[in-house]
Amino acid sequence: MSTRTDARVEDYLARLRHELADLPADEVNEIVQDLEPQLAEIAGELGAELSATTLADRLGTPAEYARELRSAAGLDEPGAGRPSARLARTVLWVLVVGSIAVGYGGYLSGRLVSSDARYVLPFFGLALVLSCVEVGRRRTTVTEVAALPEVRLAMSLLTSGKNVQRVVRYLVSLWPGWFLAKTSLVWLGALWLFRAGGWWDAWPAAMATGVAAITVVAGHRALTDRRWLWLSVPLTGWAIGVAVKMTDLLPQLLSGDHIGL
Repeated sequence: MSTRTDARVEDYLARLRHELADLPADEVNEIVQDLEPQLAEIAGELGAELSATTLADRLGTPAEYARELRSAAGLDEPGAGRPSARLARTVLWVLVVGSIAVGYGGYLSGRLVSSDARYVLPFFGLALVLSCVEVGRRRTTVTEVAALPEVRLAMSLLTSGKNVQRVVRYLVSLWPGWFLAKTSLVWLGALWLFRAGGWWDAWPAAMATGVAAITVVAGHRALTDRRWLWLSVPLTGWAIGVAVKMTDLLPQLLSGDHIGL
């Protein structure tokens, strides 16, 4: 299938996952895997005429298809246990805004917090922790986030256009090197932070190493379990903030001046 076809099929499957989000994740994955060959066959038959409308004509809308599955299995309609779209959107934007704030924190990691806007950083940290708890507690929240219109739009933009696809493939090819750099930057930023906080002896390096280990675990787990993104993405923001800080320090490093952090 072409990338355009893949986007239509993936959108249908994402909406179907959204409709079945209250079911156990293993059951939903099994349903999706069973449906994928049928969707591929339909996509091949329709070719350029493939669209959300033509898919719905063949299979019904994702909501209708989900109702048929529930009826066949003797399952009730989803109840209150399913997270709301408002909650999913809140969790998503806490991740986005919180990661930007954490990136700012990474930039400031070599300095103590003073009486300015940096005082808001702990509140963003708390919001991120609460989001992690929500996402970790219910896998369905991640499915709800994936089904949000803004997320589907972002994914469609990343799969539309040959130039965009080439850029995405190139960035993906750089992932191993970036992952190593990210871990190193997180370690350095944590070391700066703990030293600025007045820790002594070997404790800053040991604690920074622990944070770096968490970065490695979160990055690898996020490849297969999207719930880990709520930890991996903020750590990425932190690493970017530290990298920007390093560019500010580069002239001093090149001149041989001592940098006191």
